[in-house]
Amino acid sequence: MRYNPEFPIQMGFDEDETFAYQLVCIWIDLSRKLIPDYVHTPIPKNIKNLRNSLLFKQILKFIKDNRSRFKGFQFVLFMQAQLQVLGKLHKEGKPVLIDASCLCGKSAEKRWHVWKLEIQKANKISKLTYEFVATNLEYELKTSFESIKKMCDGEVTFEKYNSECAGLLKYAILKKLSPVYVLLSPWAKKLPEQIQDDLNDILNLTAYKDFDLSNAKQIFLKYFAHES
Repeated sequence: MRYNPEFPIQMGFDEDETFAYQLVCIWIDLSRKLIPDYVHTPIPKNIKNLRNSLLFKQILKFIKDNRSRFKGFQFVLFMQAQLQVLGKLHKEGKPVLIDASCLCGKSAEKRWHVWKLEIQKANKISKLTYEFVATNLEYELKTSFESIKKMCDGEVTFEKYNSECAGLLKYAILKKLSPVYVLLSPWAKKLPEQIQDDLNDILNLTAYKDFDLSNAKQIFLKYFAHES
């Protein structure tokens, strides 16, 4: 479901409902991309009935239950965690219910804890043993360029990039934005502080803090010379 910024105004949504609408759009996009072979909860055929749908009510409850500890994109990270953990169980053939009800309750907190541990484990990078493989880096940066081009609707200027920069967070979650790109990009360093913080959390950029990226710059410039 494509986000329409005029829709909350047309429907008279309050602040929580407007945020819920944003998260509903993200949930639909993430759930179908991360777990494509699952029969997901259908959305109302008439979008004007969204407020009365179970999905909308579940997302709204998720917001109200967590407004004191989450802000902004942290809600999206929590949704991503639930979908990735449940998606793994689904792939293993275990019976799981994957809908927005998974965002609330003790089981959701357990999945959140498991997900954070797995992320920490996956992002442990040793300066002595980790080396960039040129072919992998080429693919990562090319994919990053294609994602940014799509985000900018084919018009890759800094003005367009900056105005649409929230899209970088989605591509980072979907593994279509390389941490190497973010670390080397002059444009990324000019983004709003909150966007930079969220990218750091999603991509765990601190793991690369002491790593020598000089061997990646040549490939970076192949795709992003326009940022220099």
